[in-house]
Amino acid sequence: MLDRPLVSFSPATVHYAALAEPGRFELYRKREIRLSHFVKLNGVDFHRIDLDLREHDERSDLLPAVGVTCRVASDAWDAMIRAVKRLSPASARGLDALELLRIHAVQPVFNGPGFETLALEKDAFGLAMRIFGYRDLSRLGRWEAAQTDQFAPFLRGLRWGEDHMVSFDARRFPGWEPIRDYVVGIEFSSTKRNEKLTVVNANRTSIERTLGVDLLYYHHRYGSYVLVQYKRMTSEGHTDGLGYRPVGRAHEEEVRRMMTFLANHPDGVTVSHLDAYRLNSGPFYFKLCPSADFRPRSTDLLEGMYIPLDYWTILCASPNVVGPRGGRRITYDNVGRFMSNRLFPGLVSRGWIGSRGPLTNALALALSGVYADRSVTVALSQRLDSQAGAGRTRAHRHAG
Repeated sequence: MLDRPLVSFSPATVHYAALAEPGRFELYRKREIRLSHFVKLNGVDFHRIDLDLREHDERSDLLPAVGVTCRVASDAWDAMIRAVKRLSPASARGLDALELLRIHAVQPVFNGPGFETLALEKDAFGLAMRIFGYRDLSRLGRWEAAQTDQFAPFLRGLRWGEDHMVSFDARRFPGWEPIRDYVVGIEFSSTKRNEKLTVVNANRTSIERTLGVDLLYYHHRYGSYVLVQYKRMTSEGHTDGLGYRPVGRAHEEEVRRMMTFLANHPDGVTVSHLDAYRLNSGPFYFKLCPSADFRPRSTDLLEGMYIPLDYWTILCASPNVVGPRGGRRITYDNVGRFMSNRLFPGLVSRGWIGSRGPLTNALALALSGVYADRSVTVALSQRLDSQAGAGRTRAHRHAG
């Protein structure tokens, strides 16, 4: 069950309303509380709330003391919300929406091939937001099925706001003209970082028949690409939990293609400035995650393991992943090391990993014909200052 807390950052005013959901127990059996779907209240004064309640003959004596975290009686809470609406009329619609979400808090779950692709597209978009610096992913839960096609790309069903949706011209991405009907985009900016993020989802085939999902992230400041390819982990009835089998002609071909590309375009960069430094200058990563149900109201990234290509090739050849019958299967227990949802976005956003120099310039040629049966989410991080024009042209040219 969800609660509707009011959040204050000072003893005098209340700043946000939100939804609260109990999470896991932490140290000393204290329960984690997860807040989402924030509604800004523009600093409503607690004293004014008290006066408003008295003016409308509401019982203000049932309200908690300022600075105290506790549950409030239902009638007192409803009275307080009415007072906040009167004092901050612009927030009334958002508060009503929170109440509807609370009432209909049962999490819908959809499964099947098409919905699994939607779940992975959603994760790719959430990962792009996290890399861009968004900690609050509550907007991921604002998805509604299109009336004509519930299997439209995830971004098409995201209720973000008309001012953020972009009309995308596929001609800006060479080789993508045939998928114009399957392209949808969204963009938002960060005034703190003076950057804009444009996220585009494209797919040449219908989602029900899509064989994979990728995220292609371009970071303007560092001139860097990171490509994340999703791989589904399954249980297969094993006692060692979820796993992925790196076998088959398709897998061997895609790894060979990546390795050949890197061999033909060696990094070879002499680091002469700070932004060119990398812990790993390779652009290719795999994300192993469970076969996913689509949960449109969830605001979480899919749990999983991020593994760079060079480590992946060593891992697949390692005896660690060989089972008793000679088969190869990667699990949480035998993977050795991996990057998590907490570590990976920060490494990308700060330019510690990703392509640079000539390798960045060569990636478009390698990517232009890859997505015949895959869904690709392209995220372009661009500066908002006077240099943004050049960066935008450069990003589009290399994101084929």
